[in-house]
Amino acid sequence: VACDVNGVRTRLQFVSAATDELEEVLAALGCSDNEDEDEERRSFNRASRRIVAAGGGAHKLRRTFRSALGIEFKAFPEMQSVVDGLLLLHELNVPDEVYTASGGEAHEIDIGQRFGEPAQWPQPLLPLLLVNVGSGVSCLVVNKEGYTRVGGTALGGASFLGLARALTSATTYREALALAARGDSSEVDTLVEDIYGSTGCVDLGLPPSLTAASFGKLARQGNRSARDEDVCRALLEMVAQSCCVLARAHAAQWRCQERVFFAGGFLDENPLARATIANSLKSLGSPAHFLRHSDFLGALGATAHALDHDHSMKLEMKPGMWAPGHSPPPRR
Repeated sequence: VACDVNGVRTRLQFVSAATDELEEVLAALGCSDNEDEDEERRSFNRASRRIVAAGGGAHKLRRTFRSALGIEFKAFPEMQSVVDGLLLLHELNVPDEVYTASGGEAHEIDIGQRFGEPAQWPQPLLPLLLVNVGSGVSCLVVNKEGYTRVGGTALGGASFLGLARALTSATTYREALALAARGDSSEVDTLVEDIYGSTGCVDLGLPPSLTAASFGKLARQGNRSARDEDVCRALLEMVAQSCCVLARAHAAQWRCQERVFFAGGFLDENPLARATIANSLKSLGSPAHFLRHSDFLGALGATAHALDHDHSMKLEMKPGMWAPGHSPPPRR
């Protein structure tokens, strides 16, 4: 992402890695977070650099980074950083940042497509609903007064991977996604067509491929097995579809049906989930918006906060309702 910092054209580079991989590296270097209070105070005074960070790692890895690398983490509220990151991308007007996913049938999804079709930022932008799909799911309404967490669910990315590992041969997230890409959820899910038949679907005005019951076919007597590929696909669609039901309900309540954004680690490099969300939300009457840098919203928000509090480095922003690091506090 290119932006102006103190009048200098600057490019922000993005690097992503799993937290457990970072922890393995720190452990291999002999780093530890076992500090007594006196040593903690000494290492704080020795810290040569301070970095604004968001998320669980800002707390979990704080002592390790301070004692081993001389870096002090200044924890920034995670949801605030995600909201600030989205608003920063909007203010910087990053080209082709917003996109939509193809919302066709399952067999029409191009799993090799990194991003979908470019789209414009909704006008006006606020109020909007931001659905952050990580280990779990949080739904945030953002308006000119601030943001509010209006709901969420524990059924998120960690549920997909945990159930995939429990029910199939998959051991990693990538393995589970690869299995899902080759699967057919209709082999294990009960569809509306399975209950009402083609004619009944026409009478009801419902699409035959609509999921009536996740894993419903495995509840039948004598049907006790399924392919790993089909189970992973059904798990992925169950998580994605549950996010859409929540999103549509909250968007209707807050009257922002045309401004629903999805972000979070579960959607990064996961075109199947994005397409499922786009298709499901479209069937409910709302478009789904995605961001190319959605996996880095927290980092962007924390960076904006850090730059705004360093008087020698300022982001050049357009006049508007928001300044980096100073978005209004969450409404209680």
